Amino acid sequence: MNSLSVSLLQFILVSLVIVFSGSRLAKYGDVIAEKVGLGRIWVGVILLATVTSLPELISGISAVAIIDVPNIAIGGIIGSCLFNLLLITLIDIWYEPGSVLSDIEKGHIISASFGVILLGVVVLGIFIERTFSLFSIFWIGVYTPLIFVIYLLGVRIIFLFQKGKFVEFKGETYKKIPLDKAYLSFGIHATIIVVLSLLLPQVGKNLVVLSGLSETFVGSLFIALATSLPEATISIAAVKLGAIDLAIGNILGSNLFNIFVLGIEDIFYTRAPLFSVADPQQIISSLVAIIMTVVVVVGMIYESKVKRRVGWTTVLLMFLFVFNYVLLFILK
Repeated sequence: MNSLSVSLLQFILVSLVIVFSGSRLAKYGDVIAEKVGLGRIWVGVILLATVTSLPELISGISAVAIIDVPNIAIGGIIGSCLFNLLLITLIDIWYEPGSVLSDIEKGHIISASFGVILLGVVVLGIFIERTFSLFSIFWIGVYTPLIFVIYLLGVRIIFLFQKGKFVEFKGETYKKIPLDKAYLSFGIHATIIVVLSLLLPQVGKNLVVLSGLSETFVGSLFIALATSLPEATISIAAVKLGAIDLAIGNILGSNLFNIFVLGIEDIFYTRAPLFSVADPQQIISSLVAIIMTVVVVVGMIYESKVKRRVGWTTVLLMFLFVFNYVLLFILK
């Protein structure tokens, strides 16, 4: 077995464990939320989206602060947003009653809109940094405080708008799970994800060296795929239980938190403002993510309630996703 095969095998094994621990982490996060009275709106839009994005956070910090592969970190975040949006198409194909986008709460448009705004800040920040070199606050880009403010504002508005409207999760009531067991299990699986997420950038770096692909491509495809697996696991489980708003809230909320993670990565990358070393190809992926998010918003407003196995939004989202990676591969 050659070195490239070993690296791919490591990637697959790490990804599988992240899937398992990610699903357990979200479950016990739900237990904690229920027992301490947080309310399940936070499970779908805030808490669940945050805990399932933990791999992006940890692997990103590891990539910029330890392994020194900033474009794998940025590509992993933007790629994760793309994979999350692709997940909506898989849910739509699976969803039996009709178009999933026509059946969900329209309040999700707010989450998607703030996702577009944050991705727009990323595009603008990379473009201006690469073209004009913005002044920085110490080593931190001026766009990072803006990302933090927009994210927190979005979270606040989403909570106020959807308060009392969010569809309840129709899962277990967790009466048989003690709170102390939930805390312990949550901590164990969070630790597992932290440790494995620290390994992902090194695995990605090995793939870059051995395959000849770019950091942007490896980060946007392989690392993004691995770190998006918890979102996929939880969203599919939610759809099985009929809680489609929880599934879509998790996906769109994860994309918001992903861009928030870019601001955190900028703080940990002390060599220079993070976007100043970003590959211009990151702009392509960010723009595609913006377009895909807009397609989702349009689908929520105009998608037909007549059931078609594959609707126009599904076809367009799949095309845009494939187009992005074909273009990145050509430009490697």
